[in-house]
Amino acid sequence: MKSPPPASASSSSSAPPPSYTETISSPTQTRLPLNPPTYTSSLRAPYILDLITRHILPHISDSALNGIASTTRILIPSNVSSLMHSDALDPDSKEKTAPFAFPGEKVVGFPDKDHITLVRLTGLDNKLEFWRQGSVVRELALQLRRALEAEGYFIVEHEREKELPPRNGPPTSPSLDVRSVEWKAAEQPMLKSGEARCAVEFREVTLRLENAMGLYETRSGMALVVKTEIGAVADEEEF
Repeated sequence: MKSPPPASASSSSSAPPPSYTETISSPTQTRLPLNPPTYTSSLRAPYILDLITRHILPHISDSALNGIASTTRILIPSNVSSLMHSDALDPDSKEKTAPFAFPGEKVVGFPDKDHITLVRLTGLDNKLEFWRQGSVVRELALQLRRALEAEGYFIVEHEREKELPPRNGPPTSPSLDVRSVEWKAAEQPMLKSGEARCAVEFREVTLRLENAMGLYETRSGMALVVKTEIGAVADEEEF
């Protein structure tokens, strides 16, 4: 009996090439975006816009309706465990309703005159690793400015702090000890109706809260701090 002839090498070469879908779905294929910076920016833009439309703009509108022109919004990333409350949602929860401050909870280290509200972000998309990036914080500030401009506000820049020379020294000196430099906080001019100021920073905040045993303790952690001010003075008013 004759044994079957070996498979011809030409038979495998005649097989049709894999489809485009099969090629790009292959685990051995590594596809990089044509422009990595643009690709990364486009991926994070929806999260930034969601934060603005969900947690910042409604708060500004509600505060204005209650006659509060200047507000400070503290947004805690979902996995900053040091600032979590025992009754808060699980940090990995997909629940989109962010819990506000709990009874007896207080933000420490801000002026008493500041109108402060606290939000604990939830979900995997709101973790510390994302919001602590400098480029993300800058993009958040830029998009917030654009959102306020879209609402009809004219954005006024913050006056910069002024550096003062030492009391017993020349105005400038190459060997000036930075520890002897004094800083004078610039007074911000009062905003007129239709004007707005906003600032975003990622910084350490401190809370006084009640632990599981009913005792008060002080905890610190990193969070987004968003400050906004809406003009409430009519053009014809004079002081």
